[in-house]
Amino acid sequence: VFDRQHNSPSKAMDLETFLSAHREPLAGDVTAMRELSVPKQLPLEDASLTFERFCRKYLIPNQPVLVEQTVTANWPARTEWCRPDGSVNVEALLARFGDMVVP
Repeated sequence: VFDRQHNSPSKAMDLETFLSAHREPLAGDVTAMRELSVPKQLPLEDASLTFERFCRKYLIPNQPVLVEQTVTANWPARTEWCRPDGSVNVEALLARFGDMVVP
């Protein structure tokens, strides 16, 4: 795992390890999950957002977040799933995930 905050390899947990260590919050009943409130103003994170903080603050509690473009600039999805004009490349998404079932 690469620690973007320190621009070096780190002892940071990968997603599977992190989630397995935090299964209990994810195992809550569906009703409780539906009662989560969405903030009226979404937080904006910059490149200092670490993987662990993202998981703790947003992924596990299922909260939305906006991230600056600098955070995702080198992500393969930026070129594979987006067109040069910034629009979504639906054909690429369908080719890769078209047979996936979303709960």
